[in-house]
Amino acid sequence: MEVSGAHMHRCLKSPVIVLCILEALYPYKVDIADIQESTSSRVYRCGADGPGKTYHYLERDPTGGRGAVAALAQTCRFFLEPCLNTLWRHLFSLSPLLNCLDDTCVPLSKGEQGPRLRPGRLRNPRQFEINDPNKLNWNRFNYYAHRVKVNWTDDDDDIPKYVWFRLAASRRAPLLPRLQHLIWRETDRSKLPYLSLLCGPALQRLTVFPGDPQTESPDNDESTMVTLVLSLSLRSPLLEEVEIVLDMDGDYAAEELCEPASWMVAAMHPLRSFKCAACLDTLAFTWLSSMPALHSFGLVGGWVFRDLVASPVFFPKLEEFTVSEIFLGEMTRLLTTFLPRHSFTTISVSTSIYIPGGEIEPFVKALCLYCNPATLTHLRLDLTDEVLRDGIDRTLDSDTLIALQQFTQLREFSIKAYQIQWKDQFLKDIAPAWRSLQILKIDTVCIFRQPTGMPKSTMHSLIPLATFCPDLHSITLEICNWDDPDPVLMAIQRPNMKEHASLPMLHVCLGHNLNAPPKDLRAERRVAAVLKALFPNIRSAWNTGVEFWIRHDWPEYQDLTQEAYSISAERNRVW
Repeated sequence: MEVSGAHMHRCLKSPVIVLCILEALYPYKVDIADIQESTSSRVYRCGADGPGKTYHYLERDPTGGRGAVAALAQTCRFFLEPCLNTLWRHLFSLSPLLNCLDDTCVPLSKGEQGPRLRPGRLRNPRQFEINDPNKLNWNRFNYYAHRVKVNWTDDDDDIPKYVWFRLAASRRAPLLPRLQHLIWRETDRSKLPYLSLLCGPALQRLTVFPGDPQTESPDNDESTMVTLVLSLSLRSPLLEEVEIVLDMDGDYAAEELCEPASWMVAAMHPLRSFKCAACLDTLAFTWLSSMPALHSFGLVGGWVFRDLVASPVFFPKLEEFTVSEIFLGEMTRLLTTFLPRHSFTTISVSTSIYIPGGEIEPFVKALCLYCNPATLTHLRLDLTDEVLRDGIDRTLDSDTLIALQQFTQLREFSIKAYQIQWKDQFLKDIAPAWRSLQILKIDTVCIFRQPTGMPKSTMHSLIPLATFCPDLHSITLEICNWDDPDPVLMAIQRPNMKEHASLPMLHVCLGHNLNAPPKDLRAERRVAAVLKALFPNIRSAWNTGVEFWIRHDWPEYQDLTQEAYSISAERNRVW
């Protein structure tokens, strides 16, 4: 069938349908589980999209989607513009655009055949030093530049500093007028002021590494940061999300990031979201806390929380926060600075230092007092430390956490701790209150760290979840007792149960890895029967043997042996 002129089907002339086709070929977002990451791929994760999601910022084209869109652009003039918009919306280097400025032919190196190995490299940087930049082909540059929505710039671009200088001296910013998200990870801090060349009125998100301080005079650091931020406030009034990150090679310590990050925050206009891979000084954090529309923030370290003073304008609209590498006492102090029943929706806390069991109970009480039960939907707690210390009592009864049942709107509850003594009774008390729960993860880190004889969760703990939580699609528990009841007795009656077809697909993990028990064939089959009786919507499990017996009666698996299934599962499973 011809796809041009009068013979093209009229449905293909609909812009909406064309955009749907392009999204299917080359999606803006893609499930990270479907992509094998490699060192040649740049993947920028965004937690706002939930677990397992990522923005599709990939240099390589593993699905062939980009090539398919390029081929589609050549079939019909009607497809050209939307296809070009799709192909140019993510740039992993500014060099492809700068290469549009002239038709210089750079000879291949000796022994180099076919297309250049690094097509993203700047082809002829000397032209900016020799020629008048105003005489270059800026019409062709602008033809593609206005399509760019996301740009990633780092050391791999290898754009010399004199090129940035000539661009700044001869061109009026912004170079990318419709840029919405800029990711700047240049190590050379002296190039940082040129970041503003790329920013225009459409910029909404900025991810920036301030650069290595050794490449810039210390006396100029603060003025450079402040001048840059003030320039961004004028050029990009819609900028509302800022993330300050560390270098990609891990050569830059978080402590070194605190000072430049604080300088930048102190000069910023009010934001909606802010994340930083370090802590801030008191002045910068005070300004951050007074931003009237700040919706979420994330910090690493919490020493600034120790001397906080309550204020009527302390994060008035804050809904989400993520804090890591913090003492739990500091986290409790931060919560008590808010007004009671603050409307949090997401709280994520991660500690990498020893947490005495006595600090958990005050923290839980602060959660219950200062968080609104009607709004909190995601609670993620990592209360582990890096080193096992002998002779320290790490046991705390899980009854301490029963108070969390007041958060009846929770959709995700994740806790990683080995100080807590878990019992089946905890889920029996909690499940009736958490009827909207979708993700449950209780990780004991390592069962061998727990004292001998400590009560451990059994298969009975799954019964209240199956009874009261029909929306679950992920369960992670540490099951240590495999003396399971008869599967027939596990076929319980569920109040207000949804039809099986409308239930979400469920993944169950009852062990740390593929080698977790049970490893006996009869035990695997019995456990699978129990899980299927409890959860008709179960689709996958942590153990390939259990997973086979969950699926063995599905039409597509009826002719497959357990050994053959295990081989294919090992090959295809992504952990």
